[in-house]
Amino acid sequence: MAWFLASYARDAKARIEAQANLPGLATLRTALEEALGLKFTGKDGEHFFRSSLVQTLFYGVFSAWVLWCKRTTTGAKEKFNWHEAAWSLHVR
Repeated sequence: MAWFLASYARDAKARIEAQANLPGLATLRTALEEALGLKFTGKDGEHFFRSSLVQTLFYGVFSAWVLWCKRTTTGAKEKFNWHEAAWSLHVR
């Protein structure tokens, strides 16, 4: 599972970095800058922001999968639903 997620993360990172202008990222970028108390400036800052975003998303999905696997109610035929992953993750 980790190998597949890493592969998908590399693909996502390449796709997001190939796009020069993604207006939908502006809100995420501002929120992350405010939450972390830093600014992503210049070309290196943009690269770091996009890499961090992809890494955070894929680590989140992986963490949700690990928690899902550890549930005592997970049946053998049950399948992980990444759409519902956000409901099992909590930032503390």
